[in-house]
Amino acid sequence: MSKSWTRRGGAEEVYERGLGLNELQFYYRSTVLHGCTDLVQSVAFDALDTNISESTVAQAWISIKQRNPLLGAYFDKLGPSDDDLRFVVDQNRLRTCRVGEIVWESVRSEEEAYAYLDTVLNAKRILNDDHLTQLFVLKRSDCEGRYHLAIHAAHAIIDGISFFAVVRALLDSLANGIFESADSLPARLALCPCAEDLFPMKKQTLARQRWRRAMANVINSIRARSMNGGYTLPGNFTANMVLRPTKSSIVWVDLTHEQSSAVGMTCRKHGLTFGNAYPIIGQVAMARVLARRYARGEISEEEWQFRQREPIWDAGPINQRPLLNPEWYRAGGADVAMINIAFFFLRLPFTPLHLNADKYIPSYGELLPTPRFFHRAKTMRAQAAAYFNHPLYLELNAGGMPARIEGTKALSSSMKSPPPDRPVSALERSRNGLVMGMGGSSLGRIDGLLPTSYPAQNPKILVDSVHTRLRCQPGEVYLGASSYKGIMRLNVFWDENVTSREVVAEWLSEIKDATTYYLGNEQETLAKL
Repeated sequence: MSKSWTRRGGAEEVYERGLGLNELQFYYRSTVLHGCTDLVQSVAFDALDTNISESTVAQAWISIKQRNPLLGAYFDKLGPSDDDLRFVVDQNRLRTCRVGEIVWESVRSEEEAYAYLDTVLNAKRILNDDHLTQLFVLKRSDCEGRYHLAIHAAHAIIDGISFFAVVRALLDSLANGIFESADSLPARLALCPCAEDLFPMKKQTLARQRWRRAMANVINSIRARSMNGGYTLPGNFTANMVLRPTKSSIVWVDLTHEQSSAVGMTCRKHGLTFGNAYPIIGQVAMARVLARRYARGEISEEEWQFRQREPIWDAGPINQRPLLNPEWYRAGGADVAMINIAFFFLRLPFTPLHLNADKYIPSYGELLPTPRFFHRAKTMRAQAAAYFNHPLYLELNAGGMPARIEGTKALSSSMKSPPPDRPVSALERSRNGLVMGMGGSSLGRIDGLLPTSYPAQNPKILVDSVHTRLRCQPGEVYLGASSYKGIMRLNVFWDENVTSREVVAEWLSEIKDATTYYLGNEQETLAKL
């Protein structure tokens, strides 16, 4: 069936289209794995001189839905095949708020607000095929005028870039009290086709397009043969851990203004982004966590030897919108609500974990000297460039999705008659396929995506903080970072059913220390003492 928007049954205000590969991939992940990849994006803000009420929030939300119609869409499966799964957008849904679409609650503190949002993420899944978004407004009783605004959405209809755009537009509408009507629905739907229809090579001949896809499939098959093995943090991995919903948790730590500034300056000095260095920081930090456990006898000699010689795999999303149709991008596609990301995969070389006879835990400089650290960070930059600058990058990314979709379907079938549950060691997991060590990404500075003042002059709303929450996949460890208002935040999303909070907290502490050691000029400071 067509991936283009068409009227449903001749109805003037109801439109439908098939799902693209990325949308289909996230649909199956969330459906099979208990809502994994669902997101909660929240901001804490102060209303200085504006009316925040159930009426104004509802008007603002309706305005935003009309400009971003996938926020009001639903899934309809007409038959057994993937082509039978449809996005449906009904204009009537965009003009109103359904019962339960906006939830208001009173909370007594920041901690209670965060606990509430954690419950939203980890309770029985709220979202379903008929209900892909929900808005939460948490009013603080301990702080006059302070609110937490949170959007809970299925990843199949939104990504990080468009999340920020939606929040930004909501705050702008609330501050100005202006709730604009959108263009005609067909005009807005034209901005959210499936991503594959926006590939620039669509303007080439069909024969040329087929050749590009064929070449991409050959390259993907070669790459796939080398993508195996790996390891991650110690955890309670079992044969049937996919059967139970994850306990998705988040922990973060903030650098100081001075440390944040120093990190940025050091990266620029070496021609790097923080995202180039972050995987190596995570790897070094993980090495010290593992070394302590080996020294205490919590890791066997066999596993220790395995981890010493095994590489680590890292992966994460990137915004692919700038690579797509430039007319669409300039017309509003740059930040319209839809899923429009590509993926990268990085192979980190092994980290030497040799301990002496008394099992002394090596310092960062002993474990990985600073020159070697920057050399490895530059290899990450080179690997990333090889992905992003490949002339077939879009086809390579899209070509890898069908296998992941079929893998999720196969997992769904196997879950109906699972084998007996049992522990699975790090060595066995590595032998069974690819083990992701620490997926994630660095968003960089997000001030441009989410300004602090609405409007910019004589503001009526001031943003205090922003948080993202992710409903993790079973056993997932996701390492993130961002910078807002001059403060760099390092965070970890993870499945606490598998990896303990103690292990993750220790790892994040090491990540912070490694960041300031290698990038925060601490070595120069110590040398002057």
